[in-house]
Amino acid sequence: MRLLRSFLAVARERSISEAARRLFMSQQTLSEQIRQLEKNLGVPLLLRGSRGVTLTPAGERLATGAASVTAELDALVDEVRRIA
Repeated sequence: MRLLRSFLAVARERSISEAARRLFMSQQTLSEQIRQLEKNLGVPLLLRGSRGVTLTPAGERLATGAASVTAELDALVDEVRRIA
């Protein structure tokens, strides 16, 4: 889940350095997380350039799906905590 949230931050910001700043982590750490996610999935998610990043088609699809999955998970966690 951590890797997905990190990826979503990069997808929103279109910048690894800006996403790292917002997540309070180093750019190197965030880059490594994205590389790990790409390795786990076996597909490139980002096209890296001097002016930021662009999502690949696979990255676009993952960003869309991951946004809804993380929102659902957050809602579920909130509900479980209210029950407890």
